[in-house]
Amino acid sequence: MVKFDGTNWTNYNPNNSPLKDNTVTGLNVYNNTVWTSSYGHGLYKFDGSNWVNYAAANSGILNDYTYCVTTDNSGNIWVGISNGNVSNSGVVKFNGLTTWTPYSFFFDYNYRVAEAIAVDKQGNIWCGTRVGVFKFNGTDWNHYTKENTSGGLCGNVVREINVDASGNVWFGCMDKDPATGYWIEGGLSKFTGTTWSSYKPSGGGLTNGNVSAIDFNPTDVKETESIPTSFMLNQNYPNPFNPETVISYQLPVSSFVTLKVYDALGRQVATLVNEFQTAGIHNSTFSTLSSALTSGIYFYKLQSGSFVDVKKMMLVK
Repeated sequence: MVKFDGTNWTNYNPNNSPLKDNTVTGLNVYNNTVWTSSYGHGLYKFDGSNWVNYAAANSGILNDYTYCVTTDNSGNIWVGISNGNVSNSGVVKFNGLTTWTPYSFFFDYNYRVAEAIAVDKQGNIWCGTRVGVFKFNGTDWNHYTKENTSGGLCGNVVREINVDASGNVWFGCMDKDPATGYWIEGGLSKFTGTTWSSYKPSGGGLTNGNVSAIDFNPTDVKETESIPTSFMLNQNYPNPFNPETVISYQLPVSSFVTLKVYDALGRQVATLVNEFQTAGIHNSTFSTLSSALTSGIYFYKLQSGSFVDVKKMMLVK
């Protein structure tokens, strides 16, 4: 995994990080935390300082073969998983703390894995597979294929999904001839919520029908975020907690921020944030997974310029 800050490149590999190999299958950045899927080693979380590896042996991820990762509008992490049995292939939702919820959405587990995943503006989860695309509205799954969309979906092998500023969902498709098994023309598909449109090389424009990446001009997709008018430190959630909890806060101006945790005797036990941050809403996760902290009362303190606030939380092991 490589990070570029506009000037410098930083490489993360098995020699300088907990990554077990150099195969990264998916990346998602949410609230300054990087989530990385990997084929054979589960899911990684990196907040810029600390790494956490979620694997079948220590979490509810079910198996370690992960294909893709995204974050929904509530901050839940969705991971495409595969190479297991019928009961543990498909997607799994992680609330970022302790709760894992698996979903299986097709009858043949060999094609059940989500190889692409995205969230639209209504909060629907879209999963691209080798047998079409599945949409989950929180209750029901809908299955879309080249056949039942009358070719609106260009191919049944969906390797990329993205959502534009208007809420249209775009799919990068490939396809195979069912008789020969050879790859045939796929293309680019758009779904408005009611209408499908397809774009293929045969129609002009695209030079190749196997589309595996989609992005948009940032000026088209950037949304205006509401900037808070005051500083605020919120109560952590969940509280009481074990082993992790999320602390959220808001900044009306960009400034240098520190967020630190103290025990009941006033001893500092963790530094969660120590950096310059932009105005807006921020979240930080306090984890005790790799610490020897015992049950009890702890305090977290936010400082930004002259603003200082302290709140209490309880760890129950």
